[in-house]
Amino acid sequence: MSIPRLPVHSPAQVAPAAPPTWRDRWRRRREVARARIEMEETLERDQLQALLSAARAYVETSWIQGAWFAVRTDDGRERLVRGGSALLIDDARIVGSCLVGAIIRAGGGTGAVQEQPVQRALDAVWHALNAPEGVPVQWGPPPMTRMQHVRDLTRWNDREAESAAEVASLLLTAERVVMSEAR
Repeated sequence: MSIPRLPVHSPAQVAPAAPPTWRDRWRRRREVARARIEMEETLERDQLQALLSAARAYVETSWIQGAWFAVRTDDGRERLVRGGSALLIDDARIVGSCLVGAIIRAGGGTGAVQEQPVQRALDAVWHALNAPEGVPVQWGPPPMTRMQHVRDLTRWNDREAESAAEVASLLLTAERVVMSEAR
């Protein structure tokens, strides 16, 4: 059996490739930048959906009203933690959380409350509760507006939500909002 031979071209027969023009280089940089942005958006969307899903699991297993968190004290009792002290607690002691508390827990705990994933999750949930379907989410509202949104979500959890299932349903709606934003 013989090995087939490939034709050999002399250097004179192969035309050298023309160097890319500035337009070609510019177009290629734009394509790479666009692909990077799409990849980052996909990763952020997946992270946001995972956060909302984890928050939903917290709500389904340990939902509370009247405070952001319930903690286990040293003597074994549960205590509700409200107000500014809610962000100073030891995350390992948390045994229950409201809607906002569940988002904070899912986003990494009280130390991550100012991180972008937690903030974006709060934006998506507030939007799911208050905006008509099809209206784009206002990502990154001004700080005072976002604080009002957190107050709205806390009030809804404490006064209007009747069950953990209702709160979990809102979080599921927020997941759908995040997916629809991607389209």
